[in-house]
Amino acid sequence: MSDFLKSPIHIKASGEILVSRIALSMGTSILTAIASIYFHNIGLTDAAVGYVAALGSLLAIVFTMVAPYLLEKYSEIVIYVVSGILLSFATIFLGLTKVVPVAIITYCLTNILLMFGGNAINIALKDTTSSKREFTNLQGIFGSLINFSWFVGPILGGLALSQLGTRNTLLLSGGFIMISAIIIVLLPIHVKGKRRVKLDTDPLANIKFYLSRKNLTIAYIQSLGVRLWWGYVWAFLPLFMLDNGYSPTSVGLVVGATQLPLFLFEFLTVKTVRFFGYRKIFATGFSLLTIASILMLIANDIHVVIGVTIACSLALSFLEPICELFVFDQVDRHEEDMAYPTYYTSTFAGSLVAKLGIAVFISLFGARSSYAFLAFLFVFVTISALGIKPRRA
Repeated sequence: MSDFLKSPIHIKASGEILVSRIALSMGTSILTAIASIYFHNIGLTDAAVGYVAALGSLLAIVFTMVAPYLLEKYSEIVIYVVSGILLSFATIFLGLTKVVPVAIITYCLTNILLMFGGNAINIALKDTTSSKREFTNLQGIFGSLINFSWFVGPILGGLALSQLGTRNTLLLSGGFIMISAIIIVLLPIHVKGKRRVKLDTDPLANIKFYLSRKNLTIAYIQSLGVRLWWGYVWAFLPLFMLDNGYSPTSVGLVVGATQLPLFLFEFLTVKTVRFFGYRKIFATGFSLLTIASILMLIANDIHVVIGVTIACSLALSFLEPICELFVFDQVDRHEEDMAYPTYYTSTFAGSLVAKLGIAVFISLFGARSSYAFLAFLFVFVTISALGIKPRRA
């Protein structure tokens, strides 16, 4: 058993990973879509929900320090399967408790498990390709199909929450996550072996390596900016809608609609990098998000907020899929286990900044101030994008 855990698995195809990722995305999208509503329903204020969500993101970042060690010691597929099984149980258990401290601990655990599983499967997916160009094409196809799950998941979650209640909705979420792990166990997954380096096991050396490359640092900021936006969409837009009288079903429909442009256009947008380069796409996209945040601040109307948020998903369909491409374009294959876990913390760091920052602003200045907070940060992200040296993927 020990030899199986430590040995690399040789590549066959990436289709099995796609099937599993679709099931995982369906489960996690339901969980993510209703998490804020769940805590709202057990008595937490909007700001308190933000603090809980921020705590989950913070712990995920802390535990990311362990990820390179696990990736060095065990195969990515094994880490993904074990994380998925534990995540499924944690999600189901969350639906069985209404004790606030227990719910918070369980929710934080789901964030940590998502971090481990995400690190593992994304690197495994990269290792099913033989060239960066092939990975670019694969990322576009996979991204579109996986985003379809993130489009359907919130809608399904909102309907289930209204008709079946919290417990059964989280049971549904956990079921999809368990299916994703079972698929990997039953189907023959083969991931290419690669040269390992002991630097993977030294967190501080990994961070130093990452920060030594300017473009990797900028990639982190760009990914953080993407997660800032999604932190607002997933954690606070549902709360703002509930506060304005919308039903959970309506919340699910709106949050699902924010994912539709990513499903429709991501396959095409990854190809635009070859023509325009990373610098122009990042700078233009985050400039649009800055303008959108200012517009929502000025309008102060929930209908405008919903419309602008959905429209901005078009910009995200250009930004989100190229973040990982940009990272992998900066490193060699044997450096991926060093660079990727550090980069992946941006997923949780962006969520942390969004959730904690918006929660503080809501506590001090009210919900409207959250858009001023977002606008300020997107200006910084836009400026950082201008530091990228023009290049083609």
